[in-house]
Amino acid sequence: MEARLDSREDRKLTLKVLGGLTPVLAALALFALRPATVIGVDGSSLGSSVGEMDGDCAELANGLWSCKVQDSVSSGAAMTVKTKTFGSWEAWTGDRPIERREPSDSGCIDVLDVL
Repeated sequence: MEARLDSREDRKLTLKVLGGLTPVLAALALFALRPATVIGVDGSSLGSSVGEMDGDCAELANGLWSCKVQDSVSSGAAMTVKTKTFGSWEAWTGDRPIERREPSDSGCIDVLDVL
């Protein structure tokens, strides 16, 4: 009888520990997969994500950014970038309004862009 009580208490303790760890692990997973959702978007992390190697972005308004991107394809090219939910983005090059053309690139800010 006493062994059964110990077993029941062990299960309760295990469930309490798992219940406490689940939110912590979920928050860590969210940060690792989509850090911009947790800490927001900044010019450096967005520039790193858009430029893949090096870049810097300045916020314009309403989720629009202007990014100067240095990568193997373009040297200092200016791009208009629109941020979306969960740190995803779409980018356009050229002077025409972005509503009238398809994005030239898209992606998401990941943990390596933030670090």
